[in-house]
Amino acid sequence: ITVTMAAASTAAADLNTIDGKTSVTVGATAITELTGNATDVKTALASSGITTVTNGSLAVNVNSGTASVADINTINADSATGIVTATATETAAATLIGLTTTGTDAITVTMAAASTAAADLNTINGKTSVAVNAAAVTTLTGTAAQVQLAYDANTAGTITGLGDELVTISDTTITAIALNDLDSATA
Repeated sequence: ITVTMAAASTAAADLNTIDGKTSVTVGATAITELTGNATDVKTALASSGITTVTNGSLAVNVNSGTASVADINTINADSATGIVTATATETAAATLIGLTTTGTDAITVTMAAASTAAADLNTINGKTSVAVNAAAVTTLTGTAAQVQLAYDANTAGTITGLGDELVTISDTTITAIALNDLDSATA
């Protein structure tokens, strides 16, 4: 059976089922979005029995459950993948900084209740177009410039939930202006 998919959003599970029903390569270059859980999406993208675009224009939406950073990175690495939409399973900054996505991808991130380096939080913020939920962060650490950048992002709405955590500055000297700016951000 020869199958050519129409230009539409397609469930990865359905595409995998079709792939299993024919020995002929499934033509899926017209699909505009691939949806489903991370396992089904990865299977569809990796299948030699399914031909997808190779120009990075396929939107991928992991809309069933969450996805690990490793899964998100695998999906993002496929040549078909354009914008990735997913919710990250992990909450630790040490893991989330490993995301290979960019600011155009829509990765929902909720930070853990932990001390977090401002540099890490800023890096994570650059890997998604969705506001990073940092409400659980207990302490924000780093240089005054790194911490201020995180608070500026919080003001801009690309990071949310900052303002009532402890702040530990690693600078050995700091201007009064910088201290006042940080103080006003945590009031």
